[in-house]
Amino acid sequence: MDKLKGALVSVIIPVYKVEEYIYGCIESVSKQTYKNIEIMVVIDGATKNIDNLKEYFSSKDKRIRFVNITHGGVSVARNYGITHTDGKYIVFVDSDDYVDEI
Repeated sequence: MDKLKGALVSVIIPVYKVEEYIYGCIESVSKQTYKNIEIMVVIDGATKNIDNLKEYFSSKDKRIRFVNITHGGVSVARNYGITHTDGKYIVFVDSDDYVDEI
């Protein structure tokens, strides 16, 4: 963690058909002890209940941003995130995973 020294870390989460996992995934990323992060959730095509997800997290944590793209697959979603985030470091988290608190 000393290497970070306050640097912005971009966390990119591609999302496609993972409604049962995505809340836990985003929650686990937002609870990290390192707070200088931006979380970009890239909605890769239509996903059920996405408006509820956006509303819940947008009001809860201003570091979380949602973007919608036409379905192109996980690589397209990740590449979109790379070009639209500002962090010195970039981390990818799969939307059906959870991140342990560090």
